[in-house]
Amino acid sequence: YRQGQRPDARSREYFYYIDHRGQLFLDDAKVKNFITCFKDPTFLSMFFRHLERNRSGRYEREFPFVSRCGRERNFLRCDDVPVVFTHLR
Repeated sequence: YRQGQRPDARSREYFYYIDHRGQLFLDDAKVKNFITCFKDPTFLSMFFRHLERNRSGRYEREFPFVSRCGRERNFLRCDDVPVVFTHLR
């Protein structure tokens, strides 16, 4: 895969990884730590709100989850499960 690739003229694909702490990274980031993870609350809220099991027929084994946003497909792989609770009210 290639970040931002266009499988067709109307869509783009991005690839992400979530670690055991719930930090979200671009999958191909060489260094994965607090500095390089996504922190924007608006983006993270949108990403996780649209998260579902990947049944797209593309990368299902390597990236078992996908978050769709408009014409973008954001494929996600993780160590275990894609949702980590950081606090409960």
